[in-house]
Amino acid sequence: NKHMQNADQVSPAAPDDWVWIAHHKTGTKVAEELARVLCRSSGRRVAKNTWREPPRKVARGLCHLVLKLQPQDIARWTGGGARIVHLVRDPAEMVTSGYLYHRRGSEPSWTNSTICSRDLCQLPDAAAATGDKFAAQRFFNAMPAAPWLRLLGCPPSARTYLDCLRTAGLAAGLAIETRRAAHTIETMLALQTVTHGPGSRTRQLELRSLERASFNATFRSLAAWLEHPARGDTELLARARRLCFGGGKVLTAAHATRGSPSRAGSPLAAAARAWASNNATPALRELSARSGLSRTWPHVPPLFSDTAKDRAVSGGGGGGGRGVLTCSAPRLLDQTLAMLTRLRATGCALPAQIWHVGELGQPDSAGSRRLLAARAAVRDLREALHPALPPSELGAMRGFMCKPLAVLATDFDEVLLLDHETYLFRDPTRLFSAPAYARAGALLFRDRIKHHGARNQPPLRPPSLYLASLAAQHAASPGFLPTASQPWSPSESLLAAPLWRGASSHHIDSSLLLLSKSRVAAAAAAGAAAGAAAAAVQ
Repeated sequence: NKHMQNADQVSPAAPDDWVWIAHHKTGTKVAEELARVLCRSSGRRVAKNTWREPPRKVARGLCHLVLKLQPQDIARWTGGGARIVHLVRDPAEMVTSGYLYHRRGSEPSWTNSTICSRDLCQLPDAAAATGDKFAAQRFFNAMPAAPWLRLLGCPPSARTYLDCLRTAGLAAGLAIETRRAAHTIETMLALQTVTHGPGSRTRQLELRSLERASFNATFRSLAAWLEHPARGDTELLARARRLCFGGGKVLTAAHATRGSPSRAGSPLAAAARAWASNNATPALRELSARSGLSRTWPHVPPLFSDTAKDRAVSGGGGGGGRGVLTCSAPRLLDQTLAMLTRLRATGCALPAQIWHVGELGQPDSAGSRRLLAARAAVRDLREALHPALPPSELGAMRGFMCKPLAVLATDFDEVLLLDHETYLFRDPTRLFSAPAYARAGALLFRDRIKHHGARNQPPLRPPSLYLASLAAQHAASPGFLPTASQPWSPSESLLAAPLWRGASSHHIDSSLLLLSKSRVAAAAAAGAAAGAAAAAVQ
């Protein structure tokens, strides 16, 4: 069965093919109409791909319409030199449009269902990689939607995604839609990165460029770029306009239905747009800025201040040396101090820092005595952050995200990161002499996590999707990781790794790790560059 081929073994789309790629709420309907007009009038068949089907092969050029692209499949569409028309949209507009569209009950087959679907849930890569959407649907049918709704932040009473959006308030509902759409948006951004650069055979088509006033010019330009044999034909243009605007089926109804309380001109729609322009979540602001399509959020603010950013790579700034690092919060401070007391009992004499994000005030006299006994300094991450960083992003940096950010912000070069729940029975300073640390400048421990929890536990995003997306961007972008040689492709050992294949889900255990920032400078620099994104997405 051709659909059972592994994604790594599938031949990419051919050089004389045209590939149309659209994502949910970037113009899937208009992409389909444009593809049918331009492809059929040039004698090309249109093959529609709505899951992970591999490119079909015919004797001459084919038009592929790809509507559910996954990041690990990007190479199969971009690696063969085909012309690609990529429909894109500002992520903030995608979220507000999706919120209004789903809230009014559109696509009830999944928005009003208590079982999973490809629009709400994600499959482990090992189950999804067959390319057979019917086999995938059997997996989805066996998965309840409830854990995914809880993961998105839906009210506990919500049984469907429609219930979720209608019972949540405006801001909460838009934040939920942001989390639901994040995977789609990240895929769009990854494809942007992969297909960007000199000699690109990709035409990025913004949905707003297909509005009535600019449609004619955009269509003519697109037909010329495709070298369509009838690119100057006025009847071809007229046919495209009729399909896209006639009857209110595509562009005129892209955001709302006439008479709906969620229609484009309704108070709810106006409030949603105001939220995206004035508030949004840190994640959405960051995604919009990364897209290069936003008029409201054109730039990602720097993460660290000018005086702190050098420390992220080399532990510079007048410090350096070795030290113990941990993060805490008011509810965890007693446990953190108890952990440091146990650490000192092992004979460990390394200096220690307790980091927080504006949560720990001045300690009382008893707290000061405990800090003195633990020989620990308290550091506020806000002091290292750039002053232009919006205060609303601070909340996303608390909790787990404090750990990697503190590693980057500390003036220690060699860091021993400990969690407040870590129990040590011997002095961990000896770990700096471990052969693995001596070889690599890092000592990491595995933290095995299942792909999915029990029926009532939230599921986990398969890390293989994230890894494949990073690899695809790295392969196409010389600046993604500047220390690597170009052209780059995944090594055989990486392709064989269980994490890459989706067979395992080992993570790095953050309760104990060692890192020399100066010896793994490339990784530290990449972490500093991605820190704002990581904090926002978390």
